[in-house]
Amino acid sequence: MGINPTSRVPLLTFPAGWHSCIDHLNHYPDTLVAEVCHEVIALLQYSKGKIDAEHFAQKLQSSGVESSSASVCGTINALSFLFRSAAQHGLSEDELKTQLQSAGSCSEITLSAITKVWTDQRSPLIAALVNNQKALDIGKLVDFKWKLGLAMSSSSSRSLNSPFVAVSLKVASTSGEVISYSFEMTVPEFKSFSSHIKDIVSVMDTV
Repeated sequence: MGINPTSRVPLLTFPAGWHSCIDHLNHYPDTLVAEVCHEVIALLQYSKGKIDAEHFAQKLQSSGVESSSASVCGTINALSFLFRSAAQHGLSEDELKTQLQSAGSCSEITLSAITKVWTDQRSPLIAALVNNQKALDIGKLVDFKWKLGLAMSSSSSRSLNSPFVAVSLKVASTSGEVISYSFEMTVPEFKSFSSHIKDIVSVMDTV
């Protein structure tokens, strides 16, 4: 769905489990509600790699609220859906508040915390999602291959015996043209690259 800050499309349909996740959020102290909301906004703005659910679960338990990493992840997913949808539809604070009141799941404390964060972060989040949408228009990865090789020698060393990873990518541009890219990485570089991919997967699991 494209981002349209001028449309006034209500958030009519919440995903399965959304209400139970918000019910869990209702038990959070107001300061933690705001903190989780800010973390989710940062995640959606791509200024944060992932949210430490275990950290929040421990803080909740210290506050006397029964919780777990799984329940916190559910709350993060619910808030991610809410803020992303609100940004896509360009909802104002009052419109978001009306939708949450209609859903009937938020306590007054939760409702107040969410709408306050939305008032502060609405414009930056919409801008971030618009920029990301433009970035996604640059092309699409259609093929990824890699192989491990061993450099036996070079112009400066006759006995190199250095392992490397050869990577081949194919990217389809917005016009449909497929462009191939090839490059080599040292094993440490490839491990670092792989670590970044795992971080991305971790983030996607929370959204």
